[in-house]
Amino acid sequence: MRWLYFVPHGWSPAESREQWADVILLPDDSSYKGSALCVTVDAILDSSNYSDPEWADWHRQKVSQMGDADFYMDMSSMDLAVRAADFDKSECLAWVSLWLRESGLPFSELAEGSAHQFAARHPIAAVVDRVKR
Repeated sequence: MRWLYFVPHGWSPAESREQWADVILLPDDSSYKGSALCVTVDAILDSSNYSDPEWADWHRQKVSQMGDADFYMDMSSMDLAVRAADFDKSECLAWVSLWLRESGLPFSELAEGSAHQFAARHPIAAVVDRVKR
């Protein structure tokens, strides 16, 4: 199944590198009437560069959860921790594609959607859509 995605914070320029991103997803299926999914992708290497103890503890927890793997999926919170310092848009979308495949949802490809397409299905997209109008 093809999935539409929307990144609320944009990605400008497209080559910029981020340490986290929310990616909102909808199946490209007109019969689907449910809410959009929102996956948060976090680049996690270690906790040594964080002076805030709470933030460093969160990073230590994610590194521990990843173990030897390159990623850790928390399906209850829709979080995806990936072993990377940062990522560009194409790398982020590759991680989201992996999340979709690993989650057991039917998946064939991602296609970019607009805030307007997602506005009725996710509150962040609704705000972005209103601001852009």
